Amino acid sequence: MSSYPPPPPPGYGSPPGPFYGPTRSTNGKAIAALVCGIAGFVVCPLIAVVAVILGPQAKREIAAEPDRYEGEGLAKAGQIIGWICLALTAVATLGVIVLIIIAAATESNYNIESLASLVG
Repeated sequence: MSSYPPPPPPGYGSPPGPFYGPTRSTNGKAIAALVCGIAGFVVCPLIAVVAVILGPQAKREIAAEPDRYEGEGLAKAGQIIGWICLALTAVATLGVIVLIIIAAATESNYNIESLASLVG
C-alpha cells in the first residue's frame, strides 16, 4: 500500500482572503516629490520647487484615503529636501551677488598704460 502526502492546509497557494484587508499602494505624487527633491540637488535647483508643491498634495491625498495610499514619509522627505535645496540655492545666489558687488566696488590700482607695460 502506497501512501500519498497529506493535502495542503486550507488556503495554501491561494491569494490572501479578505481578512488581510485591502492592499495599499504608494502615492505617485509622494514618489515624485522625493525624486524631484533629490533631482534638485543633482540636476537643477529649480526642480526642487516641484517637490515643495507635490509634497503637501501627496500628504493630503494620503490623509483623504488612508486605506488606499501610503507614502506620507516619502512626501514629507521630498518636501523637506526641496526646501533645503531652495534655501541653499538662495544662500549661494546671495553669496555670488555679494562677491560681484565687492569685486565691482574695489578699486584697481592698474590703469591701461600699466597693463600695457606688463604685456609688452
